[in-house]
Amino acid sequence: MKCDVWVNSSIQGILHNPVYIGKIRWNCRPEKKKIVEGYVKKQRPRANPNDWLLADGLHEAIIDTDTFNLAQELLANNSSNHCPKKRQIKNPLSGLIICGICGRKMIRRPYIKRKQPEILLCPNTACSNISSQLSYVEERLLKALKNWLKDYKLHWKLKNDETPNEDVQLNIKKKAIKNLDEELKILNKQLNNIHNLLEQGIYSTDMFIKRSKIINNKINTTEKTMKALIDDLHFEILKNEKVTIPKAEKILELYTITEDPSLKNELLRELILKAVYIKKVNGRWHNNPDDFELILYPKLPTRS
Repeated sequence: MKCDVWVNSSIQGILHNPVYIGKIRWNCRPEKKKIVEGYVKKQRPRANPNDWLLADGLHEAIIDTDTFNLAQELLANNSSNHCPKKRQIKNPLSGLIICGICGRKMIRRPYIKRKQPEILLCPNTACSNISSQLSYVEERLLKALKNWLKDYKLHWKLKNDETPNEDVQLNIKKKAIKNLDEELKILNKQLNNIHNLLEQGIYSTDMFIKRSKIINNKINTTEKTMKALIDDLHFEILKNEKVTIPKAEKILELYTITEDPSLKNELLRELILKAVYIKKVNGRWHNNPDDFELILYPKLPTRS
């Protein structure tokens, strides 16, 4: 369940939204796709206001245009200070721990003057999720990763005991892709030939249309089959335990060696997408300060 609360980003969004002057906007957050770790990821980055498409809405404006434009000028002249990109990360879990109640990213809070351990908390002041010492969350996360890796190794060991050698399967798929590629070359050559036959008057228009339709259907089918095999081969290579398991083990080993929070964060991002944190009982009032739930979302593929 998410908390509906007035936070800074919510207010910023309202002040910039032209809907309040009777307008409708498009293209403010266009969807973009990119390949990450072999998978298609969808993102909706904020577009430049100059790229927005504005149109008059059917609803009435609740503020006038002059007031809205004045607000935009004030916002532009008093923009908030963002964290410098070159600023060193001090939280090894930065951006990876998600609040299980309101969905926001948990943040680190140090207590240098009080000489108390730094904590991990939800930035939403209205959220009921209870904070914990960052070291407790980090320790639980590493333990969960090690347990998950142990189960992952067992899963693939059992799978390989039941199926043919994986290298043989990969070679079969590679050979099939090569054969399909050769077949595509032949089909495209045939398609080019019937164009020549049409130009030479050997084929009538009806015959050309009939033959080209047959060949184009074969090309489309072959391309789809080939793409499916390439995607499957890509996944097989990604999931190959001969690569992923040693890589994960090395990452966890490096994590325990380094003291650099920024490097630790980069290493964790190689292994997990996120971890969802929930804590409902305040640790100060009982003997279990690490009594919280942490749900791990590993990055390595788990398709059976």
